[in-house]
Amino acid sequence: MSGSHHRVLVVGSVNVDQVIVVPRLPKPGETVGGGSYSIHPGGKGANQAVAAARLGVPTMLVAAVGRDDHARLAMQSLHDAGVDAAAVVHVDAPTGVAQILVDHGGENLIAIAPGANQLLYPPDVAIRVAARVGPGDVVVSNLEVSTEVVAAAFEAARRVGARTVLNPAPAVRLDAAILAACDVIVPNEHESALLASGGTAALLAEAGGAVVETLGPRGARMLRAGQPEVLQPAFPAHVVDTTGAGDAFVGGLAATLARGAGLVEAVRAAAAVGALAVEALGAQTSFPDAQEVRSRLDDGEDGTSGGAGVWGASR
Repeated sequence: MSGSHHRVLVVGSVNVDQVIVVPRLPKPGETVGGGSYSIHPGGKGANQAVAAARLGVPTMLVAAVGRDDHARLAMQSLHDAGVDAAAVVHVDAPTGVAQILVDHGGENLIAIAPGANQLLYPPDVAIRVAARVGPGDVVVSNLEVSTEVVAAAFEAARRVGARTVLNPAPAVRLDAAILAACDVIVPNEHESALLASGGTAALLAEAGGAVVETLGPRGARMLRAGQPEVLQPAFPAHVVDTTGAGDAFVGGLAATLARGAGLVEAVRAAAAVGALAVEALGAQTSFPDAQEVRSRLDDGEDGTSGGAGVWGASR
């Protein structure tokens, strides 16, 4: 485990991904045959925690799972990645499940049955967050858990001086208090439009911190009040499966911030993590380790200057 200065704590969902790879994605009412089936641990919360932990940053997860075989698969993956899962609660509901269709070009369709993820309660989450983080730590959440849970987690984080990162997916309109509690909000282009009718610029005006908007194969852009926009080009990647790429980006961003980097460096590292993640099938199984990220950053294939930054040496 790295000796990084700070830790990452993720509050979010745990799912099991049931994946069918098909020649092409079906249209409504259509059946497409010739697929292959696999099952993988997933869920945005678990994915983001695994992505950060794989990079050697001490990482914790606050989440809920059932008492079923899916829970055992999910918990084993967290353990194998080095995630501290002591704050994951087991409840009397099925572990969340995602049904994922992936075509040969790596595009996907996803449907989710949240199950146990709906049984996280704000007071319990606030207690678990407050007991585990301190100044400079990074608390991450997403919208596969309730907005009340996110609000409770971020309020507890802010109270002890931790930083907050929100991945607003799946997107819903958020109240001003949650947006104001975000040090960094990480939507994609579609989510930006749903979160604020004026798009990214309007979202920045409503949010309390920076907006890092992911742009798929075009990379990402960062906006901060009173400062020029920063564009981070994408790293080249041989796309196999885009499932979990956004979670890899968020986990990479949080881990890099926890290692003491500024936001511009963290966005570049996150772009490298996301590019590496699309080059293998599945979500958590595709996430890179620190050495792979160092190599991709040093290659400089995104066209920007600078090496691996805080990832250039073990700490």
